[in-house]
Amino acid sequence: MMRNLLRRVIFCLAILCGAWLTLAGDDPVTNGSEPRITIYLVNHGGHAGIVLPRNAIPDGFWPELESFPAGRYLEVGWGDRDYYQALDPHMGLALKAALLPTDSVLHIVGFNASVTAYFPHAEIIAIALPPGGFA
Repeated sequence: MMRNLLRRVIFCLAILCGAWLTLAGDDPVTNGSEPRITIYLVNHGGHAGIVLPRNAIPDGFWPELESFPAGRYLEVGWGDRDYYQALDPHMGLALKAALLPTDSVLHIVGFNASVTAYFPHAEIIAIALPPGGFA
């Protein structure tokens, strides 16, 4: 049940990113040869994350990123505090997170390995965005 919900969330995120790409492609100043910034949607089974290249985020835009100066990539996730911090999350915590208003946390992890090497068992979707779509 939880895995299907996560697949739907990742699918919806992919659709939204695709819509942004389409809109960016209609922009007369967007040129097909400009470089792309690749982000990744990562399905961990119990939750999903978005991986961003650290160097694509402008300095000073997100002050908390100073805590990750060496990370080539940043994985960002958000969700129920109790579920995210549980050593062994179970269906009760998942139901509580889905059905009740609860405290949430922002999860950020910096890493240098390739995304596929860092998350070898996760389902990963890569999305190449033009700079305007990334912004």
